[in-house]
Amino acid sequence: MDRIFGEMLEDSIGIVADRIKFYRIRNFAVLYENTVRILRNKGYTEDTITRVVLPKVGVPLIESATLEEDSELQALWAQMLANAMDPNFDLDVKLRHVSLLREMEPLDVRILNACHQEKTANHDKIPLDKVLFERKLLARNLGMAEDVIEVSLLNLIRLSCIDPGFVPTSAATNVGGRSRSFSIYVGTESFTLTLLGVELCMAATSN
Repeated sequence: MDRIFGEMLEDSIGIVADRIKFYRIRNFAVLYENTVRILRNKGYTEDTITRVVLPKVGVPLIESATLEEDSELQALWAQMLANAMDPNFDLDVKLRHVSLLREMEPLDVRILNACHQEKTANHDKIPLDKVLFERKLLARNLGMAEDVIEVSLLNLIRLSCIDPGFVPTSAATNVGGRSRSFSIYVGTESFTLTLLGVELCMAATSN
């Protein structure tokens, strides 16, 4: 904390600094317990974990996790850390995955994971940009208002985890002797997953 805020914080308002330290220590204990449980469930002990987490990934990951109060996101931080430590995990957990998760709310992650699971289960052989997800259907499945879902979708677009939808139309025009069809931009009404979004799902889940 001294490195972040300087000694002045503790000197002038020490009670605030003490509360922040307690808050982060408590959350670190949650992160530690969750991560150990995940690794044990994978069959690892302290002696069998051989994958070193690079400081440029591990430090911001732990810093972000110890500031998180939401239990759903705390579980994702622990899963990401466990995956980073797992020598048999296929994906290298990168700094970009940490940065993305840090800027998400629980609903953002819920939406992203729901779409990723749907893509994997039912459209595995279809390219990402060809699988459209509908905002209206998503809102109904999650039991939430469309405007609430839309805010999360806009954040996911901002983070490049999904792309806004383009729906093909039946209209066509002749360009240079060739007939070309067009697509209509529909914003968050429908959308597609991006490879970056899929990567984040893989980095922060047990699948």
